[in-house]
Amino acid sequence: MEKRKLTFKNRLIAFVIMPLWAAFITSLAESLIKRTLLNVDTMITIFILALIVYVCYPFFSEEKFEAIFVRDSHSSFDCKIRRHKSFFIEQTLLWLFVGAWTGIEAVILF
Repeated sequence: MEKRKLTFKNRLIAFVIMPLWAAFITSLAESLIKRTLLNVDTMITIFILALIVYVCYPFFSEEKFEAIFVRDSHSSFDCKIRRHKSFFIEQTLLWLFVGAWTGIEAVILF
């Protein structure tokens, strides 16, 4: 079976937009809990962590990744979100949880 490649648009979505979204959501949740402004250093750290997660994602959940970014490579980002709502909701909730966890942990330890 022929292995299809990711297009530039899908690489941009999977490895730039999604980690940026994760960094923003996590930092926002953390800053709201700690009642501080968004911290750029924290966002960069979370972006690097999210980038590692999204680079490893195709190895852990190949079917879901292939369905979203390879088979539906011709679809627009909006169409991908509508067609695969569960994936994008799951990712948003995951990073909100991480932000809430780190925010609560920082408030308790501080």
